[in-house]
Amino acid sequence: MTVCCLKQLLQLKEIEGHADNISIIVVDNNSQDGSDYSIHKFIENASYEKIHFLRNTTNSGYAAGNNLAIRYALEHLSPDFVWILNNDTLPTADSLTQLLEAAKKQPSVAIFGSTLLDENGLVVECAGGSYYSPCLSTYKHA
Repeated sequence: MTVCCLKQLLQLKEIEGHADNISIIVVDNNSQDGSDYSIHKFIENASYEKIHFLRNTTNSGYAAGNNLAIRYALEHLSPDFVWILNNDTLPTADSLTQLLEAAKKQPSVAIFGSTLLDENGLVVECAGGSYYSPCLSTYKHA
């Protein structure tokens, strides 16, 4: 799943056009299934050089893995923004563009959330930190 996510990320408009501004950080949270090797091999062979691979020595959970990546980014990359993705995320080519445009329009807002669709792209599973009820056409904040 992580390699599929990375392939999608490498197709983002910003990475294809402005590769010097964007880094990708992958955290392996002490996986025991050999996926860390597959991820490492993919990164080694990728044409994009700004992928950082961090291996956690223990599986401390989802939030700890995110914190490790954020801490690394802040200490080594000085980012303007941090975008956190699960390894099973398949971002569309303009998803980062949409988030960056929203951030430019509302500079006082500190956190933005993506709309998550099912694998077919038909059902809204989560919309910016809210859950969508198709029966009621309502959003409920998570």
